[in-house]
Amino acid sequence: MDAAETPDGPEAAAHDGGRPAWQHRLLAGGVEPDPRFTLANERTFLAWVRTALALLAGGVA
Repeated sequence: MDAAETPDGPEAAAHDGGRPAWQHRLLAGGVEPDPRFTLANERTFLAWVRTALALLAGGVA
């Protein structure tokens, strides 16, 4: 069975030492992420926390 015939498709094909393609894309080292993306992710997380707290406060009141 070749990469095109795998149950998960070509995405699950082994690359670089047997790691699946998605791991290679996610875990490829050596490049620092742009700080704007990190800060945007943090803002999004904090917005979800703020929303959850508001819903909890509204449910208690």
